[in-house]
Amino acid sequence: MWKQVGICPHWQCDDRIWHAGLSRDGTKCFVAGFDDNTYIVWDMEKNSVIWRDEGSGRASESLPLGEWIGPDGCIALNTGPAQGRYRIFGLNFNYAKIESLDLNQVLEVDEKEGVLSIRARDTQAVIQELPFDAFSGDWAFASFSDNEAVIAVVEPYSVTFFGRT
Repeated sequence: MWKQVGICPHWQCDDRIWHAGLSRDGTKCFVAGFDDNTYIVWDMEKNSVIWRDEGSGRASESLPLGEWIGPDGCIALNTGPAQGRYRIFGLNFNYAKIESLDLNQVLEVDEKEGVLSIRARDTQAVIQELPFDAFSGDWAFASFSDNEAVIAVVEPYSVTFFGRT
């Protein structure tokens, strides 16, 4: 079973969020603001921002997200407290891990209702439904972390995190 373990609100990053990216172990989340204006990394254990960059503008060393993402769908931060690889998913670039073979689970998002459905991969039966913050209802994307310990749901105004119980 899954339960909500945290939320990263949009105002920590930008006016609106466009993308998120979970670290391989699910403890950190890269968040990209509207049009790559601001990048942050949210630490779920500290419930705070541990890295910030002003996006792909002139004052930044970061690339636009589309140029930064590698062929594996990840970006890499090589130094500092946010060091690691982050699987990117969201509005324009979506490398979400929506299936877990080990857990026999598939993620399905209903952005209008603000519900994440977790289905059995083999039967498609709903195992659990989890509400998430869905202020706009315009779009939402979900992904497992690579180790399948965390699920993140990104929408324009927040990223909601779920952990296994």
